Amino acid sequence: MVRNFCLATALLFLMASAGLADIVPISLSQDVNGSGGVLVCRYYPAFTCDSGGFDFDASNSQPGPYSVNKTGEAEASGTFPDDSVAETVQVQQSSDETTNSIFVKMSTIDQYLHQGASYLIGLDSELGNDYSFEFNLTSASILHLVGSVSHSNDGFGGEAGGSFGHTGFRLAGPGIELGSPCPLCDAYYPTSFDYTLALNPGVFTLTAFADEKDGESNLFFGDSGAADGELSLNALFTPVVPEPRWVVFPALLLAIGIGGAALRKRKPADL
Repeated sequence: MVRNFCLATALLFLMASAGLADIVPISLSQDVNGSGGVLVCRYYPAFTCDSGGFDFDASNSQPGPYSVNKTGEAEASGTFPDDSVAETVQVQQSSDETTNSIFVKMSTIDQYLHQGASYLIGLDSELGNDYSFEFNLTSASILHLVGSVSHSNDGFGGEAGGSFGHTGFRLAGPGIELGSPCPLCDAYYPTSFDYTLALNPGVFTLTAFADEKDGESNLFFGDSGAADGELSLNALFTPVVPEPRWVVFPALLLAIGIGGAALRKRKPADL
């Protein structure tokens, strides 16, 4: 009798925990980095040059709430006052992974301003903003994935320059490979997305990126430019059949009560 009671209790516990969507982390890689520099040269009255640069890097591999904000600035001056070029960059990323949801938001900004009349001006930068999360989805679930992605360029791409920005995401796993509308090209307008998908259990990988590589040279007086990429996404996983706890747990309590009563009735016979 006691053995049967224990088996019934264990079975009900399994019923209570079965069917719950659960994200089990396997690996997480987050990285923001940037490097770049500017150069100003003048031929008269003598050939002189000035330069400046920046370099930064930050990474994370622990799931859970995370936020990072890195900035860089480079400036170089010419012969005369106000003869200069300056470049400022900013790379931001925030995220959170729970047992049933994933949140990612990132932005990458690159700006420059040239003042004066120096003959040779150059600048370049390479900015990385990357997220990769591999996880095991333990039960069949409905995924609701919403967000937006955008990239813009205004002023980069002169005589010997260019802006190459990639902003987007990918989700890959059993029977699915999903990406933002323009994951590997310049999208000069905001694009929103809203997906609802049925997922089987298995190992999935979600990647997101907002990378930027910019360069410029032979600038004219007063030239300026800016390039930026932004991405935001929210992923919510819901079990295909939500567990009816209002049925399971009362039944569990009833089984415990019946088992306890049976044990009390057997007590005099055991004496």
